[in-house]
Amino acid sequence: SDNTDWLNDLFPPTVPLGIIDSRLTDLALKFQENPDMVLLSGYRRLEDIVRRRTNLSQESSLKLFSKAFNGNQNKSLLKWQDIDAVEHAGRSQLFAGSYLAFRNRRAHKEHNHATRNSLKDALQEFLLLNQLYILEKQSIEQVSE
Repeated sequence: SDNTDWLNDLFPPTVPLGIIDSRLTDLALKFQENPDMVLLSGYRRLEDIVRRRTNLSQESSLKLFSKAFNGNQNKSLLKWQDIDAVEHAGRSQLFAGSYLAFRNRRAHKEHNHATRNSLKDALQEFLLLNQLYILEKQSIEQVSE
């Protein structure tokens, strides 16, 4: 075990509201009482936001993000300005990877978040979700040439 684990144990896992995307604030305020519900709602909300921006109304989860943030920035419906193709591919993979690694597991299995460690894990996942919201907000619609 890491020598700094004792330091982490001194502080309860709390949502750092000062860095939370404003579209997640209402959920952040409910995080302590039901982290699983908060995370699932946050994932669904992000999908709804991206569906509206891209008119991909029939897509969800991995397919939605794969089409919206295609790894090839020239084929992407949403893109980021002033970044190169490699960084674009990395950001688009964050969306797909986050849904594959966290959202799908959470959506398809019942969770018990009663322990301090599971609350800490849920908070770390919430902060990753928050980063996806920030990246989505920074993206712009691709202009067809």
